Amino acid sequence: MQDNAILNAIAKRSSIREYTGEVVSRDQLETIIKAGMAAPSAMNHQPWEFVAIDDRALLDKLGDVLPYAKMLHKAGAAIAVCGNVEKIALPPTIPFGYTIALPRPKTSYSPSKPSA
Repeated sequence: MQDNAILNAIAKRSSIREYTGEVVSRDQLETIIKAGMAAPSAMNHQPWEFVAIDDRALLDKLGDVLPYAKMLHKAGAAIAVCGNVEKIALPPTIPFGYTIALPRPKTSYSPSKPSA
């Protein structure tokens, strides 16, 4: 297999949870958002909105109220990816605004419980 820089980057990526608080430039945020916008989506609907957050007070507030975002207290910026339901195509038999209830799985997974 050829040495492919993109595949190597994907294979070697890691999830960073400790930040320096260093300022992230507007250009850097735009580059990251453009990469996210290039991600594939079903039928190319691209049902997302990106919100760049670099306000220190807001990052701290989000870190206080979101249980899995404590790292925001030390982050220089964050990007919130939000789903936009108006961009999701529904079959013509399902009018927009209706909730489709799916049956719950008979088994569930909880990361806090050891599996048997």
